[in-house]
Amino acid sequence: MSNHPKSTHHRVQRSYLACLRCRVRKTQCDGETPCMHCLRSGSACLYEDRRKPVLSEKDLTEKLAKLESRYQSMLSASDQGQGDVSGLDRGYQSPRPSSDVAASNPGHAEVVSPQLREYLLGIASMYLRHTDFDKNLLYSALANPLDQRVPPALENALMLLAHWYATPNAHALPSGTPPAEYFVQQIRIHLTNSLEQATSLVSHMLASSYLTWWLFQNGRFLEGQFEISSTARLAIHCGLHQIDEDIIKSVLQGVPPVRPRSYGILGLPASVNDLIMRVATFWKVYLMDKNAAIATGLPAAFDDHVSDPNLRITTVWSRAPRDYTGPWSINDFASIDDLTQSHQLVTVATVNQADFKTVSPPATTLAASTQAMTLMLRAAKLSTNPPQTVAEAQALRTSLITLNNCISRITATIPTLPSIESIERSQAIPPFPFNTESAHSAFFSTADATAAAYVIIIQMHRAAELLKGYDQTMGVDFGETSSREKRVGAARAVATVAQKIVTELDNIPNPKAGTCMINAYWWTCAAIVLVEEVVELRKGKPVRGSSSPIALLQAALDNYNKLLVAIKRLVPIFPVLEDHVRGLEKAMKDASA
Repeated sequence: MSNHPKSTHHRVQRSYLACLRCRVRKTQCDGETPCMHCLRSGSACLYEDRRKPVLSEKDLTEKLAKLESRYQSMLSASDQGQGDVSGLDRGYQSPRPSSDVAASNPGHAEVVSPQLREYLLGIASMYLRHTDFDKNLLYSALANPLDQRVPPALENALMLLAHWYATPNAHALPSGTPPAEYFVQQIRIHLTNSLEQATSLVSHMLASSYLTWWLFQNGRFLEGQFEISSTARLAIHCGLHQIDEDIIKSVLQGVPPVRPRSYGILGLPASVNDLIMRVATFWKVYLMDKNAAIATGLPAAFDDHVSDPNLRITTVWSRAPRDYTGPWSINDFASIDDLTQSHQLVTVATVNQADFKTVSPPATTLAASTQAMTLMLRAAKLSTNPPQTVAEAQALRTSLITLNNCISRITATIPTLPSIESIERSQAIPPFPFNTESAHSAFFSTADATAAAYVIIIQMHRAAELLKGYDQTMGVDFGETSSREKRVGAARAVATVAQKIVTELDNIPNPKAGTCMINAYWWTCAAIVLVEEVVELRKGKPVRGSSSPIALLQAALDNYNKLLVAIKRLVPIFPVLEDHVRGLEKAMKDASA
């Protein structure tokens, strides 16, 4: 039986009235914004009304007049000469280059002066991490106007990032700065040009990932999903998904690969810097693709469980640029398959003895986020698909065992979350599983990894309940603690992390630098667990232990309030989260009724 609170929402009777996530997964949608399914999964609840709009009499009259006018012009052209079709083309002008379109559009009249360009690129530089790729190399190219290594699409994408991070308290924008939408249009124009000319494709994909990130931060999820899905397919055609041990050694040692094969339309990396940029770009595109799948509930473009060897993802994890020269261990060449244990036929009996590489702790914050989002999406899929057959139940059980092994390895490497002040006071960043550049980066990167790990645990134990509901004898042994207790404990941990993040946001000049939209989805997912716990406790179903039901109920309410306060704190940055706040408040009201 479902654990979510009994809802008073009506059930929509027509599929086109359901949200996109419920439509794709074929689940019953309640028609609210957000619906209960999206609240539980922490997804954006997006609606697309497919009904044709009802036109007024005035609209129909205008439409008919246009059709009659077009028909008369066609007749006139036909009378001038039956064999001459030039008359039909008089109203048509050949398409102009994108740059001409931009210049002729009044909305593009703003000009970014050299001084403003330098100022915006300087802001963006503060928020780009050295641990992703060689930022100094990128900015040395930007400093020289004659240097063509940085195409206009990427340059405008960096200025768009600066526009996002600019705030009156941190980096005030000078008067006359074009609006953010100007940079969005410029990026799209130059992305189109780069595809037409097949030039600077790696920078094209990096710029697209930055544009997608900006769209997500502004709540434009479907635009972002469309943008990154096409870029993900381009990354596969370029061969960025299979930069493996063979290619790494070939580039570093200057020798041909041991296993010659197709290397995509880009061929082999020309240098170590090219290699670094390709690896970092691939994982940025991959990460945004997974973010799109989590936020919208739509399928990801990258499939981590594909059988086609040409589509398998074997690219090495991102690492700091200085580490590419070595030394490399065998575990550094572990891939997505080794993380999720999906490229071998693993049985319950052999899951712990299977021949997998041990996945090294993530070397960068990008790698940490990538691993977390991979497991997050995997857990979300498992938690929303109840098994219908014995084969499906056995597959779910095996997947849960492997997922539990994965998340156990990650949580074992995450340190206790300190405050930024304590890190700065010690003048040393405590042991972290990935490189960080500052106390600020150390805190927020660790906070994100911690929250993600606990949300994965929540989704994993939802899936365990689905398996238990199918067959009591096929449950997975997670110890003496029940799945319900595991979920509540994980939600409590997320509430603690959220409270610490909000505290630190109030102490830094630019709160936008400390959080992103995905944080709120994780917090929402945890808050729904606490709403469900309130329902169970009010039914008189306490968990095992010595605590009284009243104490357990109060603890659940306290942690729920921590999460609600944290999400409300992000509303000024991400206005779209108002829907999440309303949904959570309604869910708790229904649970308390």
